[in-house]
Amino acid sequence: MGGNTVRVNTFQKVGPVVMEALTNLLAQDPEAVARDAMVANQAFSAGVVQHSLNAYGRWQMSVTVHDEQVPIVVVRNRWW
Repeated sequence: MGGNTVRVNTFQKVGPVVMEALTNLLAQDPEAVARDAMVANQAFSAGVVQHSLNAYGRWQMSVTVHDEQVPIVVVRNRWW
């Protein structure tokens, strides 16, 4: 599986980018990805992603697609 890097300048834009990536993966393996997509949605809704970015500068999860682990990683980069 190929990797993609997307840069966004606000946290509000992170969720839609991650959900778009998950939607693309859902098209490849709907049954396997559906559970992981729900977990990601809950992480955004509960504030887990934002807390992780603020505290550690990173949030990640793995999505299973056709028995392969596909990482979803969000990294907070400082502009200075």
